Amino acid sequence: MSVDKVRVDVKKEAEFQRDFIDSPDLQACIRVLRDIVKSSYGPQGRLKSVQNCCGGHLTVTSSSRRLFGALSVSRPVLQLVVGSVQGHMRAFGDGGLFAALLSLNLIENSFCLSVQRHVTVDLFDCFLTLAVDYLKSPDCRCKQALNYPNLDFLLKLTHSVVGSKPLCNLYGLKLDYISRILVEAFLQSLPESKVHRCRPETIHFLTETGYSVTESKVFAGVLLDTCGRDISIVQNLNCQSVWSDSHRTVPVVVVNISLSGDLEDFVEADCYEVNCDINVDNVAIQRLQCFAEALLSSGTKAVFCQKVVHPDIKIYLKRRGILVIDRLGGAVCKTIQQLTGAPVVSCISPSVVRNCVGSLASITVEVFHGKSYLLLTSLFSKDVSVVLCNSGEERVEELKVVSEAAVQCLYRHLQQPEVLSGGGCWQTHLSGHIRQQVENKVVILTRKFHVTKSTLLTVSEAFCQSLEQCAMALSKDGECHMTDTANQHLWVAPSACWDSKKENKLFRKCSCGEFSRGETTKLIALTSVSGQPHTGTYLPVNNKTSVTKTDLLTGATVIDSFPVQLNALKTAVLTASAVLGINQYVRDTN
Repeated sequence: MSVDKVRVDVKKEAEFQRDFIDSPDLQACIRVLRDIVKSSYGPQGRLKSVQNCCGGHLTVTSSSRRLFGALSVSRPVLQLVVGSVQGHMRAFGDGGLFAALLSLNLIENSFCLSVQRHVTVDLFDCFLTLAVDYLKSPDCRCKQALNYPNLDFLLKLTHSVVGSKPLCNLYGLKLDYISRILVEAFLQSLPESKVHRCRPETIHFLTETGYSVTESKVFAGVLLDTCGRDISIVQNLNCQSVWSDSHRTVPVVVVNISLSGDLEDFVEADCYEVNCDINVDNVAIQRLQCFAEALLSSGTKAVFCQKVVHPDIKIYLKRRGILVIDRLGGAVCKTIQQLTGAPVVSCISPSVVRNCVGSLASITVEVFHGKSYLLLTSLFSKDVSVVLCNSGEERVEELKVVSEAAVQCLYRHLQQPEVLSGGGCWQTHLSGHIRQQVENKVVILTRKFHVTKSTLLTVSEAFCQSLEQCAMALSKDGECHMTDTANQHLWVAPSACWDSKKENKLFRKCSCGEFSRGETTKLIALTSVSGQPHTGTYLPVNNKTSVTKTDLLTGATVIDSFPVQLNALKTAVLTASAVLGINQYVRDTN
């Protein structure tokens, strides 16, 4: 570490500063974060390079998980937004950029209103209820239930998630290939009976840099990188397996403490009084020797240790035909423990070993791209490993994050097999529905919230504009955005090619691909609709459509996960309401 980076003075006491939520400085910060999220959103999103001002790792990404993990946000209000989005991502894996963008749009658009913020918050909550009730209702026209499993649906959903990150460089055959192996891994991990648990953690991702995406591969079991360890004994393990419940199994033990001889790991008393002639290291080795003999007597054929195993103990066990793998870490040891179905060994006592012996179906060696891996298979779990390949370090890390998100979405659809029209179409359709509902219930809502009609329409338009801005952010470089009066789907064409006489040729299909345009279809520019509040008639959701509709699964090229997008919508609106409910906040400027 260089001298200029070392703290040479005592840390100063905290200096608190009081700020207002509507201060120009904070609004500028919200605008900057909004621009970062907006430009990263969608398959045409721009990549972001993030690095600490003092140096360190350079992160290149457009995914919300890696972007927000690398960004350092100091403003408490922005920390609230980022924290809410990260909480959504931990639960659902996808939809983080949409949640962040919608939340920031709502906040920023609210600052432009001449309406008291508590009224805006109350109306936002009302509009959220209208939106959620409609999306959950069977009458929702941008949603479709599925007969699960449907392979075409699984592939399209995986396409939509994985293909949304430009850094992965997945197009055409590469996108088809990675979608197929992710669906293959997902199907292999599904339980054959209620004995096995159904959880996303059963799919494990490893990465290899410097290879094509089409060289990625799925393995049935858990892969462990040998990292140069001596695994020559593995070929004899399966031959020495034992019969258990009509199956051949390999007895194994998982240890989560150090077997290096450190006294603090196995001393069972508060203190010892010993003769000075006694060598403490020899006592430790003797204790480890007794533990190793207990492993032998229990019939154990493999030992997996979270920490370090003493070299002498490794040699002793290896000579007696026992495989020893150490320095695995807590996460890997937990995975192996779930594979074996036995408790871990947490103390160096020979008496506990016999009750902690688990079993694996097999332990084999797999060689992939010149690297050796141990492949562990189990009778108790349906674990699957996927080795992802890409040309660069940042690309393969991005691919890993987006693959985890895709798998998490697939698991979500086991509980709620429904999809939404993608490409921004469900956002514009939902905004049209909210406009219609507000128009129909204007008398009821004005009385309920004690507001004027003008205030109600102004706030509802800000809410709908925020949804439409998210839809339009999916395409970049100034495209022309339109919506049809029949279904309120999104239609996009390059603005440079705009010509009203060629309108039918430019707008052949909506963004999700569900509707094809007819000669009499009327389109309205979103910019004119959302540029300023409505003062007249709202666009009705008309069932007598002049566009040609195809099945959402067979016709649509882009679909979104319903449970993911629904929770992202809730997270965005509730977070915006929480921020708008703040008047002042205090922060440490030191």
